[in-house]
Amino acid sequence: MIGIIRAGVVPRVNGYSMNNQALQNLFSVAKPTQYSAGEIIARAEDDLKSIYLIESGFVRVYSINSRNEEYLHIIYKSGELFPLMSLTAKKQRGVFYEALDTAVVRRLPVDDLLHQMKTDAQLAYELTMQIMEQFNVYIDRVDNLEYKFGRERLVYRILALASRFGRKNARGLSIDLPITQKVLGSSINLSRETVARELRRLEDRGLVTYEDRKILILDLEALAAELKDPINQDLWGLRKAGV
Repeated sequence: MIGIIRAGVVPRVNGYSMNNQALQNLFSVAKPTQYSAGEIIARAEDDLKSIYLIESGFVRVYSINSRNEEYLHIIYKSGELFPLMSLTAKKQRGVFYEALDTAVVRRLPVDDLLHQMKTDAQLAYELTMQIMEQFNVYIDRVDNLEYKFGRERLVYRILALASRFGRKNARGLSIDLPITQKVLGSSINLSRETVARELRRLEDRGLVTYEDRKILILDLEALAAELKDPINQDLWGLRKAGV
């Protein structure tokens, strides 16, 4: 499988969670807009000419196939940008950007961002690093789908989510992300029924719990061992958050 280096588990805070000061300064001039859970922020067919920065909350990106089935591409968090394709001026395929919970975003015209990049080396550097970090998440998605068995796909996805959204508490490692079994399954090409069955199996073994759309990892080492090729927790930034 593809090896992926993760930046580590970073607790979310109010406002931006990234350290890209030049990007923060640039977007600070944009008016914040709040979206409710389930509200569409943007569609690819809108011929997007803007770039969004998430100030708080989560934004899910998904597409709908000819059978009217949703497929989750990625979930963005505070401090991340979308849609990245806007920076290339290429037409996007039909995807939707939707608030997963209450989300606050700031929007800038792409042309303004590109102009600033040409005159501000620090901004160009920070934007490049931010894009590369988000690109790693897409690599992770491809890697995840290479696993043949549903059990391994689900375990990988849980660990991947923990590397991005994990927060340690007294009980274990909580994935600070509200996600339904249906949405979870759509991200790894599994039915909701298969996800529910495999989650119950993991719960019965005392590895995780799933309550109120939240996943809590109780035994990180044992969960990673569920994979044929266990995840290297040092690379994924999970070791220091181990339970």
